[in-house]
Amino acid sequence: MRKNLGYISLVYFVLRASFIGLTTLCLVTTTKQDSWISIILSFIIGFLPIYLLKKLCETNDNLSLPEKLDILFPKTKILFKITLFFLFFFLSLLNFFNLTNLIHKQFLNKTPTLVISIFFIIPIYYLITKNNKVISRVSLILFFISIILIFITYTGLLNKIEIENLKPFL
Repeated sequence: MRKNLGYISLVYFVLRASFIGLTTLCLVTTTKQDSWISIILSFIIGFLPIYLLKKLCETNDNLSLPEKLDILFPKTKILFKITLFFLFFFLSLLNFFNLTNLIHKQFLNKTPTLVISIFFIIPIYYLITKNNKVISRVSLILFFISIILIFITYTGLLNKIEIENLKPFL
């Protein structure tokens, strides 16, 4: 479990990044009253990627991702690799698009989106050239920093809580 903690924190950041920008708007406008059904369905469907990630983390650390896929799924390796490639490529593009649009609209409105994208592509390229262990360690460090910052934010908001707003439920 300890060696998988870096990968788990990486999954946390990928899932959290998915809710920036377009995804939150789509969830709110689409589900409305039926949001509890989407929560149950996403909980059930979400076990598949977690299971696959767990299997990938449990295999030999010295192997690359394609070699791990060859060992885990020998019969469906080409179809599985193509599906994974398109899935991760689409998610990466969506998260990158959401991030650059968020930065452009909230902080740097007069800066072209292309310039913002280039400044994010440089560290992404640097991370791609590194080993998986380095990426998971950095992700784990950033995870703890973000948890501390979230805790500080919520403790600063404790005096703003009004119990009267929770009355219909309590």
